Amino acid sequence: MITTSAASTCVAEAAASPFIIAGMHRSGTSLAASLFQNAGLFIGDSLLGSTPSNKPGHFENIDFVTLHENMLESQGLSPEGWVAKMPIAAPETFRQQALNLLNMTGKPTAWGWKDPRTTLFLDFWLELVPNARFIFLIRSPWQVTDSLFRREDKVFQLNPQFAVDVWQTYNESILTFYHRHESQCIITSAEHMIAHGNSFINQLNSRFSSRFDAWEQNIYQHDLLNRNVPLIWKDSFCRCYPESVKLWRTLQEAASLEVEQEIGLSPESRAVVVADWMKVRRNEVAARNSETLAAEQTDNMRVLEASFSIMAEAKETLHCEVAANKESIKHLEDVARAKERVIEDLQNQIQSYGEEIVGLNLDLQAALCDLGSAYAKDELRSQKNMLKPKQLARTWTRWYDMASWLGKLKSAITKALQQPHP
Repeated sequence: MITTSAASTCVAEAAASPFIIAGMHRSGTSLAASLFQNAGLFIGDSLLGSTPSNKPGHFENIDFVTLHENMLESQGLSPEGWVAKMPIAAPETFRQQALNLLNMTGKPTAWGWKDPRTTLFLDFWLELVPNARFIFLIRSPWQVTDSLFRREDKVFQLNPQFAVDVWQTYNESILTFYHRHESQCIITSAEHMIAHGNSFINQLNSRFSSRFDAWEQNIYQHDLLNRNVPLIWKDSFCRCYPESVKLWRTLQEAASLEVEQEIGLSPESRAVVVADWMKVRRNEVAARNSETLAAEQTDNMRVLEASFSIMAEAKETLHCEVAANKESIKHLEDVARAKERVIEDLQNQIQSYGEEIVGLNLDLQAALCDLGSAYAKDELRSQKNMLKPKQLARTWTRWYDMASWLGKLKSAITKALQQPHP
């Protein structure tokens, strides 16, 4: 196993001493990390992305976050770092992992990392990197508590006062460490870094012999900083938690920040105040969610209306097509009826000609019989009883023409019936 001194030596040979950005959750550590990254600090290649509660991003190296979460979970503690008791042991089994991570991430130029959970393991990291520089972000307990309530973490919904206890634990750890290693620490606030960017960078470079550039003024969103807590809640907080107010004032003095004027500190019912506070924030979130849902429903209604309009147009088109089809069917029916009438007329003509042919056939047969009888009686020479040859020829010719026409008519009818309807 590598000893503490050996580990420190290995890290010093591999990279420059890191800048460690820490502080209580919701205290501006993400904003501070983004500013230092813009000023030239390397904070890692693989960073946590944005979330609804931190849209610009967390600027946290995933490897350091995972290490801290594992260290907490190994002791049955919340991986998010929601703890209210210190100190927290750093299991020996994680020391080599931490050393490997330092050697893997470290750079010969300015580098470091940001994770609020680092606040719980300050002595652990100082043992591994004795020359590390620590930048602590502080924020008033009422602002942090309000931010946690708005984020709707379940642990604080079940126990609102726990948010104050966690703030107290983190910031007591910061102040204790600061008093023991003041030369390696700077305590500040996100508001101070924004308002006094150039002077803060100059102070930092002078204290740590660093060479950070001033960050750009347009890389942060001012509206994310201005989260004013209603005065009645702030007053109630100060009355209910005087020990947190005292710690906050001490932190401000250590950071050389302007100390806020003290508000009345008479003790009142603590649990009731923060519980009501949390409920108000939850109701605000619920109202925003309802507005979002209403907007989505409005959009859905617009989509439905557009769908109904398309369906109505399709229905109208279908009606037109049905009407056109009805007209086509009616036309076909008229054509069919006309053909039926033509066929009926032809059939009547066939029947008429057939009857005439039958009559002519009978006449012809009678004439032939008479002719045969005449020959039989040897009366062919008699002009009186003999059929005239011209009359016989005309009868025969007419019968032949009628039979021929009838055959052609039947063929025409058959061909007409076989033709498809238009």
